[in-house]
Amino acid sequence: MAVIHALERCNPAERHQIETVLRDRAFNGVTHADILTILNRYGSLEYASKEPPVTPTRKERHLHFPDSEIKRALLWHQNLSLQEKSSSSRWPRAFKQQAWSNPSCHLRTF
Repeated sequence: MAVIHALERCNPAERHQIETVLRDRAFNGVTHADILTILNRYGSLEYASKEPPVTPTRKERHLHFPDSEIKRALLWHQNLSLQEKSSSSRWPRAFKQQAWSNPSCHLRTF
């Protein structure tokens, strides 16, 4: 990430140095200190070490909408899908298939 950040900001001579290291996959003709100097000059190491911005959760995305039937439907569907996701991970697939294929496990209504 730091190298990409620096490549977007550096001059052609510095770009050539970075490209040489990337192309050769070694520090041939360019020193490690040269690359670090470039990365430090553009603040690329600090940029790459910053924590990513916090993204809102699925529920928080809908909170800015005014209260309405559509908002309630979105939240209901979201909760339903989260429940299905969490319940589906509790039981192994083989157990579910066996339970649904065994007629004695079902309640019959006639």
